[in-house]
Amino acid sequence: YMYRMYAAETRARINLGIRRRLAPLLENDRRKIELLNALLFSLPGTPVIYYGDEIGMGDNIYLGDRDAVRTPFQWSADRNAGFSRANPQKLFLPVIIDPEYHFESVNVEAQNNNPSSLLWWMKRIVGLRKQHRALQEGELEFIYPENRKMLVFLRRYEDEKILVVANLSRHVQYVELELEEFEGLVPMELFGHTRFPPIGELPYFLTLAPYSFYWFELTSEEEENGDAEFKPPLLENVRSIRDFFPARKPGVVQNEIVPNWLRHARWFAGKNRRITGISIIESIILSEAHGGLLSLLVQVEYTEGESEIYQVLLTRSYEDQADEILEEHPRSVLARLNTPGEKEPIGILHDALVAPRTAEFLLDIIKKRRRFKGEQGHLSGAPEKAFRRIEKEKAEAGDDISDEPDILRGEQSNTSIAYGEKFILKFFRRLEEGTNPDLEIGKYFQDRTRFRYVPSVAGS
Repeated sequence: YMYRMYAAETRARINLGIRRRLAPLLENDRRKIELLNALLFSLPGTPVIYYGDEIGMGDNIYLGDRDAVRTPFQWSADRNAGFSRANPQKLFLPVIIDPEYHFESVNVEAQNNNPSSLLWWMKRIVGLRKQHRALQEGELEFIYPENRKMLVFLRRYEDEKILVVANLSRHVQYVELELEEFEGLVPMELFGHTRFPPIGELPYFLTLAPYSFYWFELTSEEEENGDAEFKPPLLENVRSIRDFFPARKPGVVQNEIVPNWLRHARWFAGKNRRITGISIIESIILSEAHGGLLSLLVQVEYTEGESEIYQVLLTRSYEDQADEILEEHPRSVLARLNTPGEKEPIGILHDALVAPRTAEFLLDIIKKRRRFKGEQGHLSGAPEKAFRRIEKEKAEAGDDISDEPDILRGEQSNTSIAYGEKFILKFFRRLEEGTNPDLEIGKYFQDRTRFRYVPSVAGS
């Protein structure tokens, strides 16, 4: 049956197997390709993708042995599909020139520029799997509906429950699911974050298009509305701030810590919008001393409207200082920390702005024009003339320029720190491209006019 259905051409057969890539095997049907990948990423085990299947590469069954699926990867429409700059005749195997899968049309460069491409869809489904521990480590429980053309199963991990429903038929199908155990829970479709009707006493009714599927997260009403209380998770074996650096430990910060905390942050403006994804687009280690200091730019995407970028500073505190922050600023805590050999949590990962040492460090960045390199850009400080003038006045009076840093609690969208009666540092949480109007207007009044009834810009 397998040969008849998937290898009608005898050249596609080898020993007891089939030497074909996924796209030709499924007749280049996008719905079938997405369905099989959805099952691959939702069933237990480690998902393995053969190179080229993420962009729908073709094969060449006229090459001997398994060389049919070992052709050069198609990076671009350039010579040799961008795989090599050598003379094409020197290649160990030729590139794919089949009209349907030609490297000039099926390549990474072309698909990167098309948000509707298979490559972007694959990135999305990989990201969804990383966000949900149930899809990675959860127990598998099959549900057996009367319609045998539907594959239905549940993945559970602690309190997380993911329901997978797949239509294996080429025709539209319906299914009635016995879900009495989950009565009152709300199925939330993971790709579009669409809220489905709550599960009741009667069988749950769904219809699916040919070769389509649903991934549902079963949540309570308050979880779906974001009203559930945030409980900082416990992280073990934390040795340094670099353990939270996304490049070194992918997924921990981006998928498990920041998203849940961000929804409950006072200054987060997207509480009433439905979030589809959170990604870290820049990370810079500013310091590794005294608990470290990590700067993150977090991009939040929504089902509707433009995405937003937020600026977050993270640090660690231990013992007495951690207890003080837990008491005075409980909403600033992202996670509880444990070090090797310790049974109880002895530290916390938290918003760095509630720690006085961070306020002093930020002022020092501006004062000394310090510069820090990130993965995409850099962060640097720039003092203005007013900074030097105030610094001189404070020195003549015998005062410390950074005395008594104190967070102002009245703001809702940003965070401000007062340094005595001379400086106020405004830390903008939501960032936009270009120069911030507060800085631009302040410098204009300061440098181009004689109007002095606005605060002087001391630095940025």
